[in-house]
Amino acid sequence: PINVNMRNHFDLGLHIGDLDHKKLTCLDLGCGPYGSVVAAQMCDYPWKELTSVDGHKESIAEAKEKKFKAKKHKFIVGDVRKFTGKFDVIVSFDVLEHMTKEDGHKWIKRLEERAKKKLVLLFPVEPADFHRKNTWDNPLQDHLSHWKIHELKQLGFETTEYFGTHMEEKPDGSTVSFGCLWATKSF
Repeated sequence: PINVNMRNHFDLGLHIGDLDHKKLTCLDLGCGPYGSVVAAQMCDYPWKELTSVDGHKESIAEAKEKKFKAKKHKFIVGDVRKFTGKFDVIVSFDVLEHMTKEDGHKWIKRLEERAKKKLVLLFPVEPADFHRKNTWDNPLQDHLSHWKIHELKQLGFETTEYFGTHMEEKPDGSTVSFGCLWATKSF
C-alpha cells in the first residue's frame, strides 16, 4: 500500500488546485511522453486548450498517442525555455534540474511573467553529490543543478517536499534515496 505521503506526492490535483479547467489554457513544458504517474494525470484535465512542449521529438510522438480530455491540444517540439504567449496555467514536471542554476533562475522569471493564474513545478531534491548524467539516450535528460526548498521559498513559491519518492543506482552500484519538491505560485 502507498502511504499518505506517497499518495500525495503523486496527486497532481493537490498541487494544481481547484480550477475551472474547461475555461483555462495550460502550457506543459517538458511534457515528455506523459508516461510518469504525475504527468499522465494531465491527460484527464479538460483544459480549454493544452499546449505540450518537449525538446525530444520521440517524446512528443509518443505523447500524441495518448488520449486527452483537453478541448484543443497543440504539440510542439522545441526548447522549453523559448516558448511564447501567456497561459492561465503553466506546469513543468522534472525539468528544472536539467538546467544550470543560472538558466533555471532566468526560466523561472520567464514562467512567472507568462503564467496568468498558476505556476506549478515539480522536481527531484537530490543529494548534492549525486547527478544523473549520461544514463539516457536523450542528452536533455542530464541533471545539471540541484534545488532546495529554501531557494523556491525565497522566490515566493508555496512548497511541499516529499521524502523517499525516488530510488536510483549510483555508478558504483550503490543506491541513493531522495525526494521531490512541488513549488506552486498563484497570480
